[in-house]
Amino acid sequence: MININCPSCGAEIIFSSSVALFCVCKFCRSLVFRNEQQIELLGNQAELPEDMSPVQLFSEGEAFGAKFRVLGRVKMQWQAGVWNEWYLSFSGGNVGWLAEAQGQWIISTEKKDVAIPESNDLHIERSFKLDGATFIYADIKEAVSYGFEGELPFLSVKDEKRISVDLLSNKSKRFLSFEYDNSGKRAYLGMYVTLAQLKMKNLRVFDGWTT
Repeated sequence: MININCPSCGAEIIFSSSVALFCVCKFCRSLVFRNEQQIELLGNQAELPEDMSPVQLFSEGEAFGAKFRVLGRVKMQWQAGVWNEWYLSFSGGNVGWLAEAQGQWIISTEKKDVAIPESNDLHIERSFKLDGATFIYADIKEAVSYGFEGELPFLSVKDEKRISVDLLSNKSKRFLSFEYDNSGKRAYLGMYVTLAQLKMKNLRVFDGWTT
């Protein structure tokens, strides 16, 4: 845990994740970058509009044999709507993501050393093999970053373009995704879950809603 003062308003900012480099001050919405040498103010972030997500910053749960805490959120937008990507810090030091789209939940962690294809070589229904499992290309879409809150391990710039690719296992609820943006390409491996399976706590409460 690293405590600093916001260079804009002076309020205390707590970096709970050791790998998080960017944070939005919850008081003045300033975007703050930190590393071992400096603290830098990068402008302001607009307030994210309210949505009906039950997850919020500092919600907690369990997955992959470890406990996690929600530390940040990126809101993505594409032609058919929006989705949330919640940044997770695990008790063992790992980080991950909880994607929330159209009532479905996917929890994943970055998968290194994957032979990710180039963005111009993606085809719906083509298969991709990884760790002995076969995944099928199910969805390829272009999206933009709508905004973010809390802590993140990378800088999310509003309206930054991203190609997002979803691949599904033909025998299980395992999930594989590829992402392409200005910083390169990445692979994430995870599974479809429910909030009840994640044993989530500190959720927002809505009348008539249950996990």
